[in-house]
Amino acid sequence: MLAPARALARLARAAPRTGRAAASASAGAPSTPPPLATRLAFLAVGDELLSGAVTDANTPWAAARLTARGADVVEASFVRDDEQAIAATAGRLALTADAVVASGGVGPTHDDVTYTALAGRAGLARHAGTVRAMQESYGRRGVPLTEARLTMADLPAAADEVLTTPGTWVPLVRVGKVYILPGVPKLYRMILAAHEGRFGGPLPSVATLLTRLGEGDVAMPLREVAGRHPGVKLGSYILDDGDAARVAGGFNVRLRASSRDPAALASAVEDALGALACEREEA
Repeated sequence: MLAPARALARLARAAPRTGRAAASASAGAPSTPPPLATRLAFLAVGDELLSGAVTDANTPWAAARLTARGADVVEASFVRDDEQAIAATAGRLALTADAVVASGGVGPTHDDVTYTALAGRAGLARHAGTVRAMQESYGRRGVPLTEARLTMADLPAAADEVLTTPGTWVPLVRVGKVYILPGVPKLYRMILAAHEGRFGGPLPSVATLLTRLGEGDVAMPLREVAGRHPGVKLGSYILDDGDAARVAGGFNVRLRASSRDPAALASAVEDALGALACEREEA
């Protein structure tokens, strides 16, 4: 496993910052956001996810939402509540992604170690802006703001950005390429939706084809078509009970082609129509 110090160094190299910029972001002041992140990776933290005690609802939701904005998801990883594992996995994902969206491990209990894992040598510092937001939120609800709760305002001291979201005091913290979100689905969705403008890219063009052949029958010709059109993503998917109307029409397999180059997509579709005995599915 990659040592935490080396993993976090990779995060730092991925998004260089000056000492002044880091201090400004840590204080809650606006900072220049990074370029639009097109290649994304997801990191879900929690022993409960790995044991199956809790089902991850965040990654599928975020992947669908951000893919619809033109992002490409390159990997999704689950990791236990362990500082070394979190730091090493985040560092590895940052090598191939423009941004890593991490969730979980930011609560007040002993196993909430995501901030510590990603803080690096700078460690944690109590973030004044988050404390003020917590005081307002807890005071409004008449809930005591205990020291245990205040530990959730102990954020990575060298964070590049600490972002706020209307409707919640919970911050979105960015350390290098890594965006750290809570694991609670309601909060996760609220925060990510508010800042989704940071993620995305040009939307690909998509075409869907249907064939009455079995997947085993289309495998080889589909491989040949894919080889002739390297700029186009081609996939085959067996129709199931959710495709009752298509199955009733005698179809067995759906083929999906996508590309950010419309001309390349059109060429691949024409090739597939001739090679795979399929029909274009109307939008």
